[in-house]
Amino acid sequence: MSFFRKNKQRKTVHTSLIFTLVIGMAIVVWSGLQTVFAVSTTNSIEQIGISASLFNNENKVINNGSYEVRFALYSVDRSVSDSYPSDSDASTRLWEETQTVEVKSGLIKSFLGKVNPLPANLDFAQGDYYIGIRIGTDSEMIPRKKLGSVPSATNSQFLQGKTIGTNEGDISTLGKGGKMDIGMLPTGKGKSQLVLGNDSRLADIHVQNTDISTDSQTFNIGSGSSLGSTNFDLTVSNASSAPTLRFNASTQRWQFSNDGTTYNNISGGSVNSVTLGTDTNGDYVASITAGDGLVGSVTGEGSTPTLGVDILNTGIGSGSSISFSGLEFAGPSNSLTLLQGCANNDVLSWDSSLKAWKCAVASGVAGLSGSGTNGSVAYWTGMSSLSYENQLNVSRGGTGLSGSSAPNGSLLIGNGLNYTLATLTPGTGITVTNASGSITLATTAPTSVTNDTNVTGSIASNALTLAWSGQLSVARGGTGQSSYTPGDMLYYSSGTSLSKLGIGGNGQVLVISGGIPTWAATAPGAAHDLLSSAHSDVVASAVARGSLITGQGITPAWAQLAIGTNGQVLKSNGTDIAWSTDNNATYSAGGTLLQLSGSTFSVKEGLLTSGRLCTYDGTNLVCDTSSSSVGHTAVTLAGTPNYLTIDGAQVITLGSIDLTTDVTGTLPVANG
Repeated sequence: MSFFRKNKQRKTVHTSLIFTLVIGMAIVVWSGLQTVFAVSTTNSIEQIGISASLFNNENKVINNGSYEVRFALYSVDRSVSDSYPSDSDASTRLWEETQTVEVKSGLIKSFLGKVNPLPANLDFAQGDYYIGIRIGTDSEMIPRKKLGSVPSATNSQFLQGKTIGTNEGDISTLGKGGKMDIGMLPTGKGKSQLVLGNDSRLADIHVQNTDISTDSQTFNIGSGSSLGSTNFDLTVSNASSAPTLRFNASTQRWQFSNDGTTYNNISGGSVNSVTLGTDTNGDYVASITAGDGLVGSVTGEGSTPTLGVDILNTGIGSGSSISFSGLEFAGPSNSLTLLQGCANNDVLSWDSSLKAWKCAVASGVAGLSGSGTNGSVAYWTGMSSLSYENQLNVSRGGTGLSGSSAPNGSLLIGNGLNYTLATLTPGTGITVTNASGSITLATTAPTSVTNDTNVTGSIASNALTLAWSGQLSVARGGTGQSSYTPGDMLYYSSGTSLSKLGIGGNGQVLVISGGIPTWAATAPGAAHDLLSSAHSDVVASAVARGSLITGQGITPAWAQLAIGTNGQVLKSNGTDIAWSTDNNATYSAGGTLLQLSGSTFSVKEGLLTSGRLCTYDGTNLVCDTSSSSVGHTAVTLAGTPNYLTIDGAQVITLGSIDLTTDVTGTLPVANG
């Protein structure tokens, strides 16, 4: 690998970098495009070996001798020369040192880091580093050499100081199919050893969560252990204290636990019996004793005990066991207690602190005082007394009105403050009969509605039905029209209805005549020039590039003539114009001859000179002043003609004059 740059002394430096680590590492040579070096096991590099071949501008090695060389590491490359001392981008310089290096046969050898230690944080596997070399007072050579790490060394047997093998600390290799040799694994029956698939201990193994169903009538837990004092448990869930079903070998009882901590025995009695524990006799309740307000029956084995509440319907209403008042939940714990009777004139009062009903004494008969008249409505005043009203006020949910004076057919109607009694009164076309308990509308119907003769009415079963006849007028939002035909248009001119204008004929235009719309063959107004400012076509709705406006057709009309294809010419047939492709046309203008080849005109001859003759040779026009050069053989005139004539068909005829027969009179001297 080499790089070079000519400096001001015209020396060319070819450098070949070979990097090695001082810490016992082998030299690694990489012949690719990127310079490489070996990787240290300590992730740090103390020195890097470097060698370089130096050549002058004549491609000869430089003279032997001692040279002052500056080596530097940069984080970026440089492709533009930087004159001595080459410090313009010193901010990207990570390390540098200057050495006096001996050159022999054009070769220098040294170690980077020999004078100044290399930075400890250099990471050639992650970062990009470039080496720059400056010799003497020359500029630093460009481009700089990039340093890279070796992804993998060819045929290397070492990795982080490790080697492939089967000893402790060695690196193992995978066999066929990417599998490891079983001999490399610790197998056996000892602690921390792997179990082989043919281990006899796996004969009775049970794979968790693989049981779907079984036809076996026996399922044994702990078949390899005796009962002794061992507990045999079945648990559910992954909780640390999971619900458990246990056989306690010490007590010889089946037990269960809902929390994995507290265990209770499952029944140990006879069939259909459950051990009840305290206050029981064997497997059943011996008796149920009656208490205050409760009744019970004596029980025995196999009997059905009963427990009931003693609800009395006779008695004196006193004592601790009987009461007309029944039961209540009272006290801080909401215990079931008897609600006792109270003394005469007492009232029942709730004690929120004791949470119980109790008897209380109120002043006066029934505990409240007040006065009133017979039939009045009493209400609480909020001050330990009652008041009364003959008719309960609206604010207390009443009407405030006496119904004794209400006339027949009265309605109770709210007026915003209270209520009012009122009856219905007759109106135009409607008769009302207010009777006791009913209101009746008359069975006769009005024939019209005031101010509108189009509305009629009828009554059937006391229901009024209104009907409409005729057309809805403009005054009521209608049109006044009864029918339409396709294409009709509505407009207003006068009266109470809109007018209809039937659809026009093809090509007609809608114009205003006498203040109303009408159809006409042409638009009114004076004639005008094409595309004049008074014409609506001066602003085109869409412009087509290259199009022409022409008057075409037997009945002339303005039309758009789209642009022709490449090479076409515009021709007239005497009536219309059109684009044409005429390959046989030759045009001459101002003495210039043009010839059409394909779709392209070209100049065949420039300005034609006097006497120049052009003829067609079957392929092209040939022009010349000499008859022998115009594309055909020379014309030979027979006889001794002395004149030519050209007829209307452009045919040339030779002629001669016989002086004896064709001339009469005397020839002038000028004619010989």
